Order: sequence, then structure tokens, then C-alpha cells
Amino acid sequence: MDEPEDEFSEDDFRGPPTSEEAEAWRSAAKVGNTDAMYNMGILCYQQGQLVGTDSAETWWIRAAKENHTEAQMNLGLLRYEQDRMLGDDSAESWWRTAAESGSTDAACNLGAIRQAQERFRGDDSAEYWWSKAAADGNPDAAYNLQILNEEHPANTAPVELKSRKQEP
Repeated sequence: MDEPEDEFSEDDFRGPPTSEEAEAWRSAAKVGNTDAMYNMGILCYQQGQLVGTDSAETWWIRAAKENHTEAQMNLGLLRYEQDRMLGDDSAESWWRTAAESGSTDAACNLGAIRQAQERFRGDDSAEYWWSKAAADGNPDAAYNLQILNEEHPANTAPVELKSRKQEP
């Protein structure tokens, strides 16, 4: 007998499901199918059930904790809509997790957070996240990086070191 994970993928969500499809997703989600959990989150989100029992939040948290990258990304978007930008269980934390799993959209969003913080260059900066996403083919990140470089050019002038005065 096939395991439930083999029956659904995140690509299965093509719009409002029939009641039979929704019940199939719910059944699969209840037994641990992360793609079905992700789809249930989308369905709940579209129905305005954002938080609480049987909501987009609860289904995406379950899938995100099982390393479902798109659920992590959507949970970050939900946290952003709730104005929960920084800290534990925030847009930043879920986007970081998704970006580390390969989501270029999440990396692009982290770059935007860093830009808003005026952290343009260096480790964990707008430049860092947009460069990472652009290198993986994200056109929005490439565009943002181009604008960043135009508005805040990197200091390319050589740094002149001062020597210590010699005592006579």
C-alpha cells in the first residue's frame, strides 16, 4: 500500500478544491503528509481562517516544522502581515529557515528586511541575501542588488593605513 506522502504534492493545489478534494487533503494532512498540510494552509488562508484552530497558521506551522520550504515561506508572509518582523516565530525567522533550505523568494525578503534596517553590506545584510538569491536565479533579487549598488555603492577605494608615530 502506498504511503500518503506519495498521493499529493504542493503542485496539486490549482484553485478552490471540491469538497472531496479538501477532505482528501485534510485526511492526508492529519496522517502527516506535509504537502497536504501546506494545501490546507492555503485553503484556510483563502477562506480567511488565518489563526486559531484549523487555520492557515496551524497547518503551515505543522508543515514548516517538517521542513516544508513553501510552508515556511508562507508562514513568514503571514507573520509579516501580522507585523511580526523580528524575533522568534517571526517573518525573519521563518524566511531565514526557508532561505537556508533554498527558497530564493525568502532570501529576497530577508534582503528587504535588512535594507529597511539599513544593513546594506556585510554579513547578514541586504547585499548578502540578495546576492545569494540572485546567484540562484531570482530576478527580483538581482534587480534589488542592482539598485542597492547604484544607491549605496560599495567602498572600493583602498584604505590607507596610518602608521604609528615613532618616538625619538
